[in-house]
Amino acid sequence: MRLVEEQTNGQTRQSDFYPVPSVVPFAKTVGALKGSRYPEFTMDDHCGMATFVFVDEGELKPQSPITRMSMLS
Repeated sequence: MRLVEEQTNGQTRQSDFYPVPSVVPFAKTVGALKGSRYPEFTMDDHCGMATFVFVDEGELKPQSPITRMSMLS
């Protein structure tokens, strides 16, 4: 994540990433409602980090609803 921040000249910051396992409660709930199982990811900080980034006119626009709420307006 540090290298992503360096390689994007700070357009995508380390703080834009969040642990993928944070969605496990939602996956379990949907699975219970649908009678199915969905993947549950590891809790290791380095084996499950994610972010969403859009490219707008050559500029990276991180879209993490957790870390950059102000960008949604």
